[in-house]
Amino acid sequence: MMIIKEDEINTFIPHRYPFDLLRSVEVINQNQGVGITRLPKNHILFQGHFPDFPVIPGVLLIEAAAQICGVICAKTSKESELAQDKVGVLAGVDRFRVTHPVYPDQEVKISINIKRNFPTIWTCQAKGSLDSVSVFKATLLLSVLSKKDIVL
Repeated sequence: MMIIKEDEINTFIPHRYPFDLLRSVEVINQNQGVGITRLPKNHILFQGHFPDFPVIPGVLLIEAAAQICGVICAKTSKESELAQDKVGVLAGVDRFRVTHPVYPDQEVKISINIKRNFPTIWTCQAKGSLDSVSVFKATLLLSVLSKKDIVL
């Protein structure tokens, strides 16, 4: 088990402000981990998302879960699976349900269980909670792409 702090996360995934959504990730093993996300009320994303009634967009909960999956996969994968010239991307979302709203400054704990289907494709079960209250669940599909194949 290893805890990766906020200042170390960017060594495993390429996300930077304003999309660096994680505060910490606890890698339990190659298939499990728990991450923490918290967006402050002054975060730039709230300027346009219900500015008079800020609520965390569900898509950012999905993105935070995908980032946690990326950290777990990058930390535990063999060099050939997730090398420096490759990047993990969110490829699909199934059965996403928000069961409770999340507001700025609330700390969401996201539990991840990963099933590796193929060497470069993973299915991840994600569950988010505020203390003991469930806030979302989803099944995510992540894929690994070669950076040289990404057309800019």
